[in-house]
Amino acid sequence: MIFKTLISTSAAIMAFASGIAATMAPNYPQPGTVWTAGKQYTITWADDGNSPSANESWTNFKIDFMTGDNINMVHLTNVASGLDASAISSYTWTAPQVDPYSAIYFLQFTNGEAAWTTRFAIVAQDGDTPAKEPESTQPSGDAIPWGVGKLASGAAAPAASSPAASSPAASSPAPAETNSAPADSNTPAADANAPAAETPKSTVPAAKDKDTEDSGVSAIRASLGTLAVAMVAAGYSLA
Repeated sequence: MIFKTLISTSAAIMAFASGIAATMAPNYPQPGTVWTAGKQYTITWADDGNSPSANESWTNFKIDFMTGDNINMVHLTNVASGLDASAISSYTWTAPQVDPYSAIYFLQFTNGEAAWTTRFAIVAQDGDTPAKEPESTQPSGDAIPWGVGKLASGAAAPAASSPAASSPAASSPAPAETNSAPADSNTPAADANAPAAETPKSTVPAAKDKDTEDSGVSAIRASLGTLAVAMVAAGYSLA
């Protein structure tokens, strides 16, 4: 019962002052969501009903895995980039191993604007109870539990999965409340496993050997001399 109360409280939507309409409404993970590290889950979103629609304005966005409070958000890893809301409405991702296993994580959607999921929990094994959030009050004074987590020591960030093969539904369910804020300033690091660029093979011909070059010149000269003698002989014959 205590856990349910805490998770419900931490599920409150993060509020930020902004004059930009988000048009993006992340709806899963949702309040009370608990993921098990190492398992795959489908992140979903919908249009929040504002204009322009997500299909028009969210055609190239990214999702990041975050932690921290509502103001000092901490980027942990990139989930996916180059997503197009006009083509898909979900993305499958593997829950990472984290420290602590608590309801202090959330997802940030960014395309120049930003929208967030509610905070959700990650546990090590099915059936585990998430640890209590380290903090019970936001820096603003709001009674919203939070904490700063990290990827577990020695655990690699989960590899990005392929977008789920689903197109936006004609009528989306009522979207969860979303918020807008300036774009996230954290850019995911370049993939350290990317193959190194192949060094092109040299196409410059090797320098010729001087003796070989001299021999060639001599042969040409000898041929020219023989040709000259033949021409002279032919001239006398014709005369």
